[in-house]
Amino acid sequence: MTRTEEVRRAAKTSAHIYRQRLDNIRVSKDGDIIIEPDISSDNDPLCQAMLTQTRALGGWQKIADCNKCALKSCNDDGTLWDNIRVALNANKTKELTDAIKAMIEKLDEIAETYEAPEDKEETHCRGDRFEDNEGYERILAQTGDNLIALISLSDGNRWEEPVKVVSPSKITNDEMNKITDEKDWRDKFTKIKTAK
Repeated sequence: MTRTEEVRRAAKTSAHIYRQRLDNIRVSKDGDIIIEPDISSDNDPLCQAMLTQTRALGGWQKIADCNKCALKSCNDDGTLWDNIRVALNANKTKELTDAIKAMIEKLDEIAETYEAPEDKEETHCRGDRFEDNEGYERILAQTGDNLIALISLSDGNRWEEPVKVVSPSKITNDEMNKITDEKDWRDKFTKIKTAK
């Protein structure tokens, strides 16, 4: 499981837990906020179901870590967590409900759109320029329908025969290896300019 998948799954699970808790906010006779059942309760069926569902993530601590990572990457400075804690401590039901709704909204966004930096694959585009180990500059050029070749800017010769790619604007490293006929294109070439 990639980091992106871990974070998205943790966010989705946490959003589900917050939704369940939102439905169970009660006010006691003394005016105290009660959220039943308590998230830490061993007798809570939801808690047990969530724990079972997230064992692949390594339990609750991993979920919390993933959510913190995702919230941080979405430029959340901890305000979402603080708003929930402050509302609970102040015993304010509406503020707590609003804070939980804001957290759910952010977690839903993370579950749909979060992309871990380490999971993003480098891609290349026709028009990108490379320098080979001998100092010659080459360009990724489209020579036909989704056919890409590395062409020398000094003499116009191809490095290898053109290779069919899925998208000329998103050439993967595997496709670059085929275009250069190398196990790893980086052994012979350095990207010096991006067309985008």
